[in-house]
Amino acid sequence: MAEHPSTEVRYLRSQALACRLIAGETVVVPISRGTADLACIYTFNSVGDHIWKELETCPKNALELAASVQEKYGISQEQALSDISEFLSQLRQERLIVAMDEIPGDPVRMESALNGTDPSPPR
Repeated sequence: MAEHPSTEVRYLRSQALACRLIAGETVVVPISRGTADLACIYTFNSVGDHIWKELETCPKNALELAASVQEKYGISQEQALSDISEFLSQLRQERLIVAMDEIPGDPVRMESALNGTDPSPPR
């Protein structure tokens, strides 16, 4: 079982993937070295889709996501936080999201982290 992420760490979608809405479902395909990894295609249920959309442009932490899910679906904060923590762990394990505290301040290295590529060593 994956370790649960901190509730304070902010996450954003990785840019090393293709994401499309197909027949009402969000489909996510990781991109490696410019090629889609068709062995790893992801789809989400409605709650997962809601969280995925929340992470599109603005970094969010587990508490912010839990509040959004709690408001939209009417579940308890404890249940929302538990489910979101597990989902974020899975997304991180699959490299579909990036923890903002893991992104270096250098713009080139930051872009590499978001794109899922290894940056060249600092000069």
